[in-house]
Amino acid sequence: MTTAQPLDVQPTPLALLLLGREADPRSERGVECPGDLPSPSDPDLVERA
Repeated sequence: MTTAQPLDVQPTPLALLLLGREADPRSERGVECPGDLPSPSDPDLVERA
């Protein structure tokens, strides 16, 4: 049986920059905010309301 060896990975500013693309750092937990409204899960919902 083999065991996985821990990787010696060091965070870099470039890695952090790439992780933060398309995210609002001021929003809670970096939620992506592209500005588009999501498609409705039920298109007839507005008509029934």
